[in-house]
Amino acid sequence: MEERDDVPRVTVELPASLRPHAGGRERAPVEAATVHEALRRVGERHAALASHLFDDAGRIRSHVHVFVRGRRVDDPEATSLEEGDEVRLVPSIAGG
Repeated sequence: MEERDDVPRVTVELPASLRPHAGGRERAPVEAATVHEALRRVGERHAALASHLFDDAGRIRSHVHVFVRGRRVDDPEATSLEEGDEVRLVPSIAGG
């Protein structure tokens, strides 16, 4: 991946349930301007992970909740990132 000076370097934090699909990684550093781009870049590196993050239309799956700076992200495509941000993924837990 080509590094660009104008794009923030961020880290995507993967929960334990997704790590097997990313070679066991807990964290994935990427360069991305938006939350959606960050997750897309991680999915490009780890194809097995991409299907767990995105639906067939390329949207982030509804059961994957995304947090940046302690706040839930409702619009990943419109949510911009800053240098050093951590993008946290929290999958929904089924059951009762």
